[in-house]
Amino acid sequence: MVSWIAVRYIDDLLVIGAQDFLPNCRSIYGELNLEVAYQGSVGNFLDISLQYINGNPITGVYNKVDAFDFKVNRFSYRDSFVSCQVHRAIVLGQIIRYARISSDKILFISRCQELFGTYLSRGFPHLFLFDLFFKFAVAYRTLLLKFGFFDKAHICQLASQIFI
Repeated sequence: MVSWIAVRYIDDLLVIGAQDFLPNCRSIYGELNLEVAYQGSVGNFLDISLQYINGNPITGVYNKVDAFDFKVNRFSYRDSFVSCQVHRAIVLGQIIRYARISSDKILFISRCQELFGTYLSRGFPHLFLFDLFFKFAVAYRTLLLKFGFFDKAHICQLASQIFI
């Protein structure tokens, strides 16, 4: 079983598969004030959810507000004083972030569905989001290769899974 350790110093450190990290680090740098924040094979680090299944790392997007027992407004409404270009940049940036972090197609799809559902509930037209998704798919096609989406037909299949 592969395990990982999250350590805090001035910045956050993630160490994977090095059980002797702390003694080695202290032998090099002396007595640093290292605080072990988490140790195990499943957990969250910064905005990444990380787990090992059969020795394989599975990454997804971790959002701490998902665990809150109250509602958090993360995105603006269509009628707010935010320009359309800013909304486009936010949505596109989130899709890119989800694709870069997620190693699993289902995790990527579910985060996109959540994002698009939020924007649809805030008055944004379906076509606005659909258009942004295809702009992402064309400009960042290489990010979709790991999910098995190689061509236009595969990308249309992905879009149909997201926009159900």
